[in-house]
Amino acid sequence: MLLITISLHAVSASLFLIPILLAINAAYTRNVPATLRYYVFSLYICIVYDLVGPPNITYMNWDPAVNWVPLLSMVGDLRSTALNILMFIPLGAGLPLICNKYRSFSKTVFFGFSFSAAIELSQLFTLRATDVNDLITNTLGAVIGYLLAKPFCTKVKTIKPMRPIVLIIISCLVMFFAEPFVFSLLYSLIFR
Repeated sequence: MLLITISLHAVSASLFLIPILLAINAAYTRNVPATLRYYVFSLYICIVYDLVGPPNITYMNWDPAVNWVPLLSMVGDLRSTALNILMFIPLGAGLPLICNKYRSFSKTVFFGFSFSAAIELSQLFTLRATDVNDLITNTLGAVIGYLLAKPFCTKVKTIKPMRPIVLIIISCLVMFFAEPFVFSLLYSLIFR
């Protein structure tokens, strides 16, 4: 059921991402392989958005639950720890492949840390817990992703690179404002 739900979110998000990125390609990038990488990266961000459960226009609730004690539950919940690491490996691998600036280890790690911190802060507005351990494991995932992608970076040319923050903003705006309505429609059509 989780894979079906994630797939529906991916289809719903794609209905908005594809036209937006095609317009960006026509006006700015003019590079189909780069635009395809931007689409894959943006879709990945949308899936992460769905999995971590930040608020959207149909649901927002101030419910702060915060764990500030590092490493406390990491060992006890190895499954969650491993999933958080795995979830951020594509971020660390994708950043240097879409923008030369992130071929620097420190910039990629800082971006992974900052993106994870933004997710954790947004969870203050949901029923999810904000957890310092997630920040640590997500950043570790970005580090692993960077190390895995590093050998391939010189083989990928980035012409007029799009800043990853722009792709994240586009993806988050789609997931916050538009995607929940399309997802609800698709879900009701499939699971009546």
